[in-house]
Amino acid sequence: MIEKLIIEAPLNNLSLGNVSYNFLRSLKKKGVKVLYLPIGNSDLSAYNATDEFKAWIQSAASNFLKSYSRDIPSLKIWHINGSHQFPSDKRYLCTFQESDQGTPEEINIIKNTNKTFFCGEYSKDVFSDYGLTNIDWFPLGFDEESFQKLEKNKYNDNRINWLIAGKAEARKGTFRLLKLWVNKFGLQPGQPWRDDNRHFLNCAITNPFFQDENMRNYFQQQIHEALGGKRYYNIQFFDHLKTNKEYNSLLNETHIDLTGMSSAESWNLPAFQVSCLSGWSIILNATGHKSWANDKNSILVNPSSKRPIYDNIFFVQNTPFSQGNVFDFNDEDLLLAMDKAIKIAKTPNVEGEKLQDMTYDKAVGDILTKIGNT
Repeated sequence: MIEKLIIEAPLNNLSLGNVSYNFLRSLKKKGVKVLYLPIGNSDLSAYNATDEFKAWIQSAASNFLKSYSRDIPSLKIWHINGSHQFPSDKRYLCTFQESDQGTPEEINIIKNTNKTFFCGEYSKDVFSDYGLTNIDWFPLGFDEESFQKLEKNKYNDNRINWLIAGKAEARKGTFRLLKLWVNKFGLQPGQPWRDDNRHFLNCAITNPFFQDENMRNYFQQQIHEALGGKRYYNIQFFDHLKTNKEYNSLLNETHIDLTGMSSAESWNLPAFQVSCLSGWSIILNATGHKSWANDKNSILVNPSSKRPIYDNIFFVQNTPFSQGNVFDFNDEDLLLAMDKAIKIAKTPNVEGEKLQDMTYDKAVGDILTKIGNT
């Protein structure tokens, strides 16, 4: 077992921050002496972190410059872009990749690590095709500190609650999914609830990277177009949820999740967490989803083709990173899956709950073992 480890990672309320938080929490439980090098400003406000854990993080960070050396293994939790520098000669990377191709720059960065662990088996297989042998994959885990199963059906109108969550992106199909749902279930003011349409959609799709006015206007315009310029009373939009407690409540209200229809993911935490909490996720049967989703714990939709990943915002063609394609699907196949999901929406997802056995302690323990063996 590794006794001392440098961790370079973000701590915030975004997905990589969640992963880093759980890695660090597991390392503390395992008694590993950690020297922590933050990526960006650290913010633990989203988590139910104890004062003891906060003090441990602070100590690990303040001791970094006083105690690091080139022979202590260093594990970075970050994108390939930005992972060419390490504070140690023993370089290990846990990374996240969505496209079906590697670029020369990405391949060279990975070659210069002792080992790169990809989140999800799909990305590992993509880079294996380039002859890389210093690569492996790791699963994410269920965060039992932040997420617990709560009582569903708190409404007395027999509604079915749907969810679209995660950062709004073309890759994730956010606005396309919103439009499809609206066309099928949207109710405008004056249209009553009906026995055959008691559907409600929760959208937690803000993107914290839409900072400037142009990007905020782009987001609002995409929402406007998806809704056809109309108002619907059975759709609710959330601002960015700042705490996992708020997020846990939203996930527990979900009967059917559509976030799993993203065209490319390393893992897809929202869809995974809904499944763990006994809800049902409709899943595109491709990329990182295949590392955990199957026809027993999810409603699967097979992809129909591929399309270029580029959106000229997060993925730009002819740049050194994130090039290639993602998977696509036929609208008709999704609509059929939605009908299937409605029939089992109020039935507990027993197989999904078993995914809670996938823990960060197991994932981190496996990574530590593999670091120790290289």
